[in-house]
Amino acid sequence: MRNWKSDQRKRLHAEQSGLCFYCDAPIGWDPDSPGHPVLEHHRPKCRGGTHESVVLSCGWCDKTKGLIDGYHFKALVQSAMSSGLPEADARALVAQESAARNLELKSEHIDRLNRKKKA
Repeated sequence: MRNWKSDQRKRLHAEQSGLCFYCDAPIGWDPDSPGHPVLEHHRPKCRGGTHESVVLSCGWCDKTKGLIDGYHFKALVQSAMSSGLPEADARALVAQESAARNLELKSEHIDRLNRKKKA
């Protein structure tokens, strides 16, 4: 039996030219390296994402994106990376803005769950 995740990673690695969908950093193929490809739900599962809505991302983008919609996160990353800031500063800015937005999204998600429990 073929491994769905392995096949998906290989296909996306070729489609994305070996680059992270969000930050365009090269993604290696060694699963033990920090830049290994991560299957990332472009649209988070809790917000309606499916296995068809996956992209390859680097580990940093996967951890930083959280519940943010993929297109919004990509625009945030691309804006910060093209701002003229050193890469470390641009990533710090993205991390800070993402953390704030993820807090909002988690709060909204918890509120939705609580409303469902009361209904």
